[in-house]
Amino acid sequence: MGGSFKAAERLVETETSRIHEDAQFKAYEAAGVEEYEFMAEKEFTTCSVCAALDGKHFKIKDKKTGVNCNPMHPHCHCTTIEYDPHEEEDYIKSGLKYKKRQTYKEWWEEQKRLYGEERMNNEIRKVKNKAEDEKQYFKYKVIYKAEFPKNLEEFQEMKYNRVEEWNKFKASKQDKLNSLDYSHIKALKYSLGNKEVRLWYKAQDEKIIEVIDKTKSLEEQARQAHSLRNQYRTQAKELMANQKEREYLDLFKPNISFEELLKRKKDIYNLVGEDAYRDIIRSSGTTNKEYDKKAGLKE
Repeated sequence: MGGSFKAAERLVETETSRIHEDAQFKAYEAAGVEEYEFMAEKEFTTCSVCAALDGKHFKIKDKKTGVNCNPMHPHCHCTTIEYDPHEEEDYIKSGLKYKKRQTYKEWWEEQKRLYGEERMNNEIRKVKNKAEDEKQYFKYKVIYKAEFPKNLEEFQEMKYNRVEEWNKFKASKQDKLNSLDYSHIKALKYSLGNKEVRLWYKAQDEKIIEVIDKTKSLEEQARQAHSLRNQYRTQAKELMANQKEREYLDLFKPNISFEELLKRKKDIYNLVGEDAYRDIIRSSGTTNKEYDKKAGLKE
């Protein structure tokens, strides 16, 4: 209906929770229950409002969804249970051991004792940053392949709790990317920043003079260099996350034919024949300094 998948998912999940709770309260009323207890989900990402309500009890007649009853907010995973003021007494009379339900605050303090505050904060970051971490994981997995953690869970564990290991991957990421042909990274189409793309493109251009066939004539070498330059430029544009910038480049800095390039060499630099071919080969291994600077590269 024109909405995003995430919005639809949020709506369905939240309304399903609301339907479950409505059914629960009909059961409370049918059973003659007068009060209910709010039960917050024991997770690191439980919001402060739900955490503060945990263990509190309210009269059925005072129930207000979003105020003292779930769902308190979109994606709320909290619930309610019947509140019985005589529960402990009933357990004792029956000879059973009564175990008081742990409140969210008590659970939180227990986690801190078990794992330490830093670890706790990292667990929270894992959940809160999951969407962005998924994108980052995909990028690094394409670049490093089997060298990188095999799934998102292992990646987050490394990122937040084995920082030195993560820093090594970050430090070598661009060099690793630059060493890869487009065929190995085409899954990253429309996902790289301008600087990442520009550095990759620059690295490919710098290889041109090394890879062209030196046994061919100067003209054939120049044609090969020109073809590779255009190929890398097109591939770099495909990798750009900023496709508006790509549209600008297509419009104002399009690839030109070999014949057009020869004409420029003649008109601007007065170069013809083998001199023009040599200059085409030479310049194929360099990039435009203006666009290097614009992408954030230092001279």
